[in-house]
Amino acid sequence: MPADRTCASAAGIGRLVLVLDAQPATSGTPEALVRLESDTERSTLRVNAALGTTFELRPGRYRLGITLSGYTSAERQVVVACGTEQTLTVPLNKKR
Repeated sequence: MPADRTCASAAGIGRLVLVLDAQPATSGTPEALVRLESDTERSTLRVNAALGTTFELRPGRYRLGITLSGYTSAERQVVVACGTEQTLTVPLNKKR
């Protein structure tokens, strides 16, 4: 299927599955703060660190900043393509 049809059938979006791997594992239901930025979009949201989340995003390059109380912060860059789904696993280590 040509790329333009794939993009049209996907409503012009791609999916990014964010998995947070906190070591050691967190207790309870801790919330991580996820900052998501691109050239045209910027948002910050709270995510259950044990469950992660799925973003539906327009195609493009994104920067993610992740903070979780008691753990080192992490930053990642990812490129989202139209009509695709990718998983991004981000390890978070306990602060010393």
